[in-house]
Amino acid sequence: MQTSPLPPPGRPGAAAVVIGGGFAGMAAAQRLLRAGVETHIVERAPTLGGLPAWLGFMFPTGACLLCRSGDDHGSGCPRPAIGPEFNALCPHSLLHVHTGCQALAIEGEYPAFRVSVRRVEGDSLRGTPAQLLSRGPLDEGPLPPGFGPSAAVAGKSAGPAEFTLEAGAVILATGGALFDASRAGEFGYGRFPGVLTGLDFERMVSRNGPMEGQIVGPQGQRPRRIAWFQCVGSRDEDRDYCSAFCCMYATKQAVLAKQSDPEVECKVFMMDDRVFAEGFASRYAQAREQYGIAYERCRPSSLKRDARTGELYFRYVNNRDELVTERFDMVVLSVGLEPATDALALLGSSTAEVPFLPGTSAFRPGETSRPGVFACGGASGPKDMADATAEAAAAAALAIASLQQAAPAPPPAVPVREGSEGVAVIVASSSADDASDGPSALARVAQAWPEVKAATCLPLPRTAADRSALARWMATTGASGVVVAAGSARTDRRAFEAALAEAGLGWQSLEYVALPTDSEWTGKGSRSVALLRAAVTRASTLKPQEPAAPAVCPTTLVVGGGASGLVAALHLADGGRPVVLVEQEEEIGGNLARVPESLTGEDLAAELEVLMGKARRHPNLRLLTSSRVRRTRGTFGRFRSTLETPEGTETLEHGALIVATGAIEHRGTAYGLGSSGRILTLLDLEARLKADSTCLEDVGTAVFVSCVGPWDEDSSLAWRCSRTCCDGILRNALRLKRANPSATVHVLVRETMTVGTRERYYTEARRQGVTFTRFTPDRRPRVEVSGSDVSVSWYDPALREPIITAADLVVLAEAIVPRPQSASLAERLPLDGLDVDGFFASKEAKVAPFSTSRRGVFVIGLAQGPKPLELSVAQGLGAAQDVLNLLASPARPPWHRVAQVAPEKCVACLTCVRVCPYGVPDVDAAAVGVGGIAGAAWINPLACEGCGACVAECPQDAITLAGYDTAAVSAGEAAYYRALQEVS
Repeated sequence: MQTSPLPPPGRPGAAAVVIGGGFAGMAAAQRLLRAGVETHIVERAPTLGGLPAWLGFMFPTGACLLCRSGDDHGSGCPRPAIGPEFNALCPHSLLHVHTGCQALAIEGEYPAFRVSVRRVEGDSLRGTPAQLLSRGPLDEGPLPPGFGPSAAVAGKSAGPAEFTLEAGAVILATGGALFDASRAGEFGYGRFPGVLTGLDFERMVSRNGPMEGQIVGPQGQRPRRIAWFQCVGSRDEDRDYCSAFCCMYATKQAVLAKQSDPEVECKVFMMDDRVFAEGFASRYAQAREQYGIAYERCRPSSLKRDARTGELYFRYVNNRDELVTERFDMVVLSVGLEPATDALALLGSSTAEVPFLPGTSAFRPGETSRPGVFACGGASGPKDMADATAEAAAAAALAIASLQQAAPAPPPAVPVREGSEGVAVIVASSSADDASDGPSALARVAQAWPEVKAATCLPLPRTAADRSALARWMATTGASGVVVAAGSARTDRRAFEAALAEAGLGWQSLEYVALPTDSEWTGKGSRSVALLRAAVTRASTLKPQEPAAPAVCPTTLVVGGGASGLVAALHLADGGRPVVLVEQEEEIGGNLARVPESLTGEDLAAELEVLMGKARRHPNLRLLTSSRVRRTRGTFGRFRSTLETPEGTETLEHGALIVATGAIEHRGTAYGLGSSGRILTLLDLEARLKADSTCLEDVGTAVFVSCVGPWDEDSSLAWRCSRTCCDGILRNALRLKRANPSATVHVLVRETMTVGTRERYYTEARRQGVTFTRFTPDRRPRVEVSGSDVSVSWYDPALREPIITAADLVVLAEAIVPRPQSASLAERLPLDGLDVDGFFASKEAKVAPFSTSRRGVFVIGLAQGPKPLELSVAQGLGAAQDVLNLLASPARPPWHRVAQVAPEKCVACLTCVRVCPYGVPDVDAAAVGVGGIAGAAWINPLACEGCGACVAECPQDAITLAGYDTAAVSAGEAAYYRALQEVS
């Protein structure tokens, strides 16, 4: 299916280079590493994280995406983050982070690329031209925390000024730059105090920003009125694209302003409400209804400042056609995204229809025109972070496949060294061991304790050489346990765990103490001594028990044979894993079988036929059509599903589950649907064109109505975007104009969602004479049928009068709605249930849009929510690669704590089964419980999330969390208070 077939695959294990260490680059690198691919990250900035690292709150949940909290962040926490997860991989022997470095060129051809890199002198994040009110430039606030072993200031890393990286695949994740608002001189940015960019405002409300979360005006006062100007640097003659995220960050910032000061007035001036993604529409409605944020459809042309009062003011025509002047204390410019200047040059292309990296096909999201080079995130166009996550996963999956590394080999087992009794203590220092400093003094105190066989002070293991030296010291002690006293567990613990594994000690051998910064190292009242004493006591009391991991079934069950399900199943099958694909219809293909062409002109029918043919013939793929999944039980590695097939009922064992059941087009009665053959839905029109490709030639007047859905029949239902309707309208409107250039085409829109580079098709349609007229929910168009005649009437706000026209064709862009059986299917499968719109819920909208809280269970495509084809395919590729990685290396990371059951204490009361939010505990009928009863609880260590709910609720105290048994915790607590008394 390659546009231009790739040369013979590269050597297995070849390295990959990710250019760009922002959000998408980090997400892609994670999957590469888990697939066993040696990975280089080249980042120009001094830290990883990109633009999201500057943000304090993420839309729509308010979560901090790159969170700076504890290392176990995510276990039971509603704010999943990418930062700690990536930091956990930083000691990885296959990861090489090059911060403060710029990729100059990609030379060679697949599979032998040479990426030339040059170190950047100085700190590229400082000296940012943005101004933060009257307090000076943005760089007066602290830099956002970085991630990784090289998250230091650029130019300080050792090594040559220029070097070359060899790779078999390259991923361009160069992101983009925010538009320089000073170029829009009409708004006075840099000249008028009180005019900010969106990023300036983010830094102001961020708790780690220069203002520490306080919103203040130019003279230090709290602003009473704040305005947001949308589309600054987007959707103009020079930048014919929508930046995708501006509408929502303006709404988020306005909500934050109202939460900070309920009395402040917030108004957003916009062209469209581009609330296109999951949760956006409901959050937008909340902003208006709960917080009272006003939205005005207006694109301001200029801004002036009153020299006497310092207020900012401008004139505009409001929603009631009145010419008004409004004054504000602060104006925030919602600046858009500009492409990275070097992205096209790195690809080797100098031209493109839009200034972002061009793709090749909706079926290969992330693939570029250069074989072996892939792209993701802002490099390929403006997009929301959830979309960037999916695209990064797809780019990584394609890169891994090109390297012949779709399924990683299990890591070699490290023989665990059996130590003698006793504990080794390491007090980490930021410098070499010094007899006069606090860490060394603390180590000497620990050396005197009877349980301690050896104690030392060593520098933090920032490099592989440091970790090796640390591992050698551990090996010489002969101790069975290791206690490390250092700083933040989030930044330091992983390096010590890597060294521990290198020394051949089990993961449970480590006790980590994060030393308080406000305590004396030693002496009276030293909490550092007390905490270290407690850790040593725990380590010497704890009896490590490694839970026996069950065998993992290599088969994956994919439910749904549409585009995303087919792509996922084929990627798994190509990766050497057996796959069972279950489709309830007689034929595979799903909704896509009814859409022959994409908005870009790609022949979707031909591409889909290739996919279906490959699925029917693949030796690793078993295809079951006219079949259903009746029930699935079990946990990751050992699911059991009951299938209904034409041949009868069968039971399937499988290790993972991918749900791709899709969605359907809503079909109601609004706008006369069903009363005339002239009134069609978009899919109806596609079917008519498939039967007769010339049917549009005789259409003189056509009217398209957007955003049609169940809310048109039930006003209590909330409106939301289906993300595909605008594509369908533009595709068919342009097709109609090509078939009959003299045709009159009206498009009646509630909202226009031509997000990202789709904006240029909206522009092209207007150039071709297609008229777009907005309607409001209280002034919907009317469609009347009289015999064979159809007429449409609507109110035109520009002409300020009603319009009525006879129509040869009325096309309704009906919403994507969940399948009727979704609720029952969610109960029969190990899913998290449904979201507010009735689609299968995902784990987290931004970071894990196709994962669920159940390990090994994924929801992709339209089953997870409305989205365009390329994102459905991207989720399919990403989920399939995640499954390949999981099945090849099913064990939990060494630092992950899981619950364990002592069968001899268990009475099989099923309390743990009821309280577990992840559905992990089960009853093992072969186990023997209290008093010899048959059956006891069993917890799959491969699926346990370590939340501890079962530990807390077990009435028999039969369950413990590995490394936290009651005896060890109680002994450590007692030792802590005794130590405080001794030093007080």
